[in-house]
Amino acid sequence: MSRAGEPRRGPSTLVPVSAVLPQVLRRMGIVRHVEEARACLVFEEQCGAYLRRYVRALRLEGPALVVACGHPAVAHQLQAESGRLLAAVNLDLGRPRVERLRFVADPGRAPAPPS
Repeated sequence: MSRAGEPRRGPSTLVPVSAVLPQVLRRMGIVRHVEEARACLVFEEQCGAYLRRYVRALRLEGPALVVACGHPAVAHQLQAESGRLLAAVNLDLGRPRVERLRFVADPGRAPAPPS
């Protein structure tokens, strides 16, 4: 609906959000933050339901995605799958932004000992 005195816009003047979003994010100065959040989200989704309980993607540091991990065996598994995980993250970002994973300890995400 147009305001009084404004010319009415037709369908030919509509622009998809996807076309203007990058420019808006740049103006707001949050491109890096959005990219980091997307990388973390995609990484965790790609880990799968079981491993996701023991990891948390924290941040991007240069070309590395920093991942908190609750157990060395989980970190080893993720490192073995790093090619697939990084490919999925970079595909979502639309460019080869993340080159490697860097693991840090997070005892709060450790698996429970067997009973």
